[in-house]
Amino acid sequence: MIESHGVIRERFRGAVMVPGSLSGWTMPSGSKRAKAHGDGWLLVGDAASLIDPFTGEGVGNALYSGKLAAEAVSEAFRRGDFGESQLSSYEYSLRSELDPELRSNYGIQKRIRSRRFINLFVRKALRNRGIRDFMAATLTDVSARKKYASLGMYLRILLTPPYW
Repeated sequence: MIESHGVIRERFRGAVMVPGSLSGWTMPSGSKRAKAHGDGWLLVGDAASLIDPFTGEGVGNALYSGKLAAEAVSEAFRRGDFGESQLSSYEYSLRSELDPELRSNYGIQKRIRSRRFINLFVRKALRNRGIRDFMAATLTDVSARKKYASLGMYLRILLTPPYW
């Protein structure tokens, strides 16, 4: 892409690849969360493993965790206490606000790992507008995503014509 895309090609015209520099790392999704607070510290966003395991989106959760962290730090300043116990309110808020959706979306991620299942699901969606609309809604609507996480919804979809 760097060589073929006009704007990008021009921007990187003199760039040279540094040998051994191409590497990557997995992004910490919300399916496995580590402790996000301690004595004098808080983790927010990606560092707190807040990437949505279904959509891969993390900006909204990062911003929200930043808000919660700011509230916790403000209270810590007010009390003059930045200890682990004081900052635990952040962890509590973070988990109670974000974990239900992250757990639900992790459930969806686990279900769609089966290539056979997802292919069946997509074939059904190609022939059924209701299923297509529902699948599209799961990308933008949290309440639709919660329905998508339920086993009952999968049974209803599987029992909706066409059957294969």
